Amino acid sequence: MHAWGNLANRMLSFAYERFDGVVPEPGPLDDEDRALLARVEAGFETVGGLYDACKFRAALGEAMGLARQANGYLDRKAPWFQIK
Repeated sequence: MHAWGNLANRMLSFAYERFDGVVPEPGPLDDEDRALLARVEAGFETVGGLYDACKFRAALGEAMGLARQANGYLDRKAPWFQIK
């Protein structure tokens, strides 16, 4: 659960501090942006299917894996440096 809490805290804190609590409109997307978005969108179907099949541990594992990928993406992109 640490990965999910870390991701939520990072993004909410960042939006609050840098954009007055409002999620800004995205700029142009690059290949890495589109790849992460595609993985997350596919993850909704995967996780939902696992929940529907009562495979809760697998669903949680899939969701946590996506959170780890998103955290890694943030580390690589470091948007806090881009807006300075």
